[in-house]
Amino acid sequence: MNEEEKTAPEITNAQEYVDAVKKLKETTVDRALYEKQVNDNKVLREAILEGRTLDGSDQQEQNKPDLKALTEKLLKSGDDEISNAEYVKTALELREAAIAEGQIDPFLPAGQKIQPTVEDIAKATRVAEGLQYCLDEATDEETGEIDDDIFNAMLKKIIAEDSPALAMRLAANNGPRKMKGRKK
Repeated sequence: MNEEEKTAPEITNAQEYVDAVKKLKETTVDRALYEKQVNDNKVLREAILEGRTLDGSDQQEQNKPDLKALTEKLLKSGDDEISNAEYVKTALELREAAIAEGQIDPFLPAGQKIQPTVEDIAKATRVAEGLQYCLDEATDEETGEIDDDIFNAMLKKIIAEDSPALAMRLAANNGPRKMKGRKK
């Protein structure tokens, strides 16, 4: 015996048969309705994968940052008096947009006779990640606002930790300066 035969109730009279049919109608879905739902889900899944909305417009085009506007915002930042955090946020947006467009990463060295190396790319990525870390730490999770003072403090902290100039100064002075009156 297979499982269907084991689980199917035995029907001995007409009333039990009518009750079983009623129960099946209550607990099953019309085949046409089911197929329509499967088709709708397939269309929705394809739209999501292609970045479209159901009305046919291209969602990726709407969300795509404008490289020209971001560049102008950075170039005119001296006129507008934007904060350090806003400037860095715009620079990171410009970097992401340029890379997405297949253009050269603006954080890489550029010139007619300059070809970025793998090390240059790793360093540019490290800089971008450090700046993004500072922005993330300075951003209020509830409001999304960036506190410029916290951003500046975080930026100073990561620069001091990774500054070759600071390391050279410390090495030249045989380590950190000792404070008078403090015992090691």
